[in-house]
Amino acid sequence: MKPCIIETHYHSELINTLIQIYPKSDVYTIKSVYDDLPDSAKSLVNTFFFVGSRSKKSFIDSIPTQDYDLCFVNTIQETMLDLKNWKNFKPKCKSVLTLHNLNAWYMNSLFPQPRLNLIHSVDSWWSQKHLSDILSRFDYLSVCYEPMLQCAETYFKQPVLFIPFALAQDSVIPESHDDIWFTIPGTVSHKRRNYLPVIDTFNKLLLEFPNIRLYLLGKNEDNIEFTVLPETEDRIVTFSSSVPRVQYDQILRDSDFVIIPSIEWCNTINVTDEHYGYTKSPNIHEAIKWRKPFIVPSTLPVPDKLKTSCLTYKDQDELYNHFCRLLSSGAEKNLLRNRALKNTEGYVLKKTQNRLVKQLN
Repeated sequence: MKPCIIETHYHSELINTLIQIYPKSDVYTIKSVYDDLPDSAKSLVNTFFFVGSRSKKSFIDSIPTQDYDLCFVNTIQETMLDLKNWKNFKPKCKSVLTLHNLNAWYMNSLFPQPRLNLIHSVDSWWSQKHLSDILSRFDYLSVCYEPMLQCAETYFKQPVLFIPFALAQDSVIPESHDDIWFTIPGTVSHKRRNYLPVIDTFNKLLLEFPNIRLYLLGKNEDNIEFTVLPETEDRIVTFSSSVPRVQYDQILRDSDFVIIPSIEWCNTINVTDEHYGYTKSPNIHEAIKWRKPFIVPSTLPVPDKLKTSCLTYKDQDELYNHFCRLLSSGAEKNLLRNRALKNTEGYVLKKTQNRLVKQLN
């Protein structure tokens, strides 16, 4: 089996996953994605090919898919700015396209609901006429979050695969620390996550439980100003720039709980709205990768296999009660931690690899 993997945008974590599942692949990508890959992944790749000074279109046109048995395309954005780059791309081998925004790809009306941004609306109108043609060139589609499977299978004709955004690490050995660490991973933006209930809850908790720490593990992209009590401000950690990969991974590895306060709906580059967990993947993969118990809003669907290591909340009061119970009971904290290790076993490399290879064969 000779596979190739194509990523011309930014999903380095998904590239890392595919490289582990299919070592000795050729990878067609950009330098920033390469730089974000761990050395362990780079060592598994047969050859890297970079866009360099060429246009993305000429780079994509030059990929010799006839030389491969299997081709993974990780990201095509639902805008003419990117779709034009794939105009001539027709894989000459078995092919898989990962969809990150199902509603955007499914848009089936030539007259979408316009937005205030007229350019955005016109772009979506033009893009809409090309999405079906692009989709038809691929043998398989894939999603990165299991609850998205049902929607994708309803929307599209091709078989749909589940390829997790990140694989569960075989061994996670956190460094010990006196505090209990809670981490919200990802760029800090109100467009994807609702931080305020968490921050307000922590402001209250920190007066009762001084041995806790909250990391907002990503660049504060929207320059959100959080109201933090002066006496506890050092217990809520934020970052003004992107967090280096090594530090990012270390904090998640050493965290006790991952919080994913996803909003229910979000806008993408298309005129459609995406429903987190159903048509767009939330970043629960960070909890899966580091095998941590996690906390999410009740609006977010959770895979059945992960439900016993997950806490959900409908409002700030319920979130506060969860935290109080966890911080008052070491037994419950340990129980959730042990469940998380067991529940994520299905996402380790060997099991994921065996399942995917079987499906594609």
